[in-house]
Amino acid sequence: KKTPEQAFTEMKNEVSDLMNYCSDNAPGVVIAPEVTGKHSAWGSTQETLRLVSELDSSLEALNPCIDISHVQARRENAFATQEQVNSLFAEIERVLGKKALKTIHFHAQDVEFTEKGERNHLPIGKGTINWNAFVHALHEFKVEGTIISESPLMEEDVMKLKKMYEDEK
Repeated sequence: KKTPEQAFTEMKNEVSDLMNYCSDNAPGVVIAPEVTGKHSAWGSTQETLRLVSELDSSLEALNPCIDISHVQARRENAFATQEQVNSLFAEIERVLGKKALKTIHFHAQDVEFTEKGERNHLPIGKGTINWNAFVHALHEFKVEGTIISESPLMEEDVMKLKKMYEDEK
């Protein structure tokens, strides 16, 4: 029932409080707000990047978690072409700088979605994300962050992505 700006302000205040708590009680912890998979939820790619840029542009205590399937489920990016995949990496770099691509945290799996957003995660290759384009963009943008698979075939898909990444070199 809040406007997007009201929701952003509330989220920003909550994350700021959490950052202060961690600074005092758990130094070195990095908080990673994640892009959400539902249209009705706070956490679009733009909101997540804006939150990080406004609260910690140094990326020392706050770093975005870009869930590829959630971005797709929100219909923010189809990830079908190299240009579409590159546009996400370029947006991250534009908003947060090159350093963000050195520390970024991704979740990587395919997704089944409806008009409301994410329904459930799928194994890599069972959806419509162009994983070859994703891996190519990792090399092209010199990404050094972390990729976590939340696929139902987690170990298998991690090895699949690793092989794709190594073969791209």
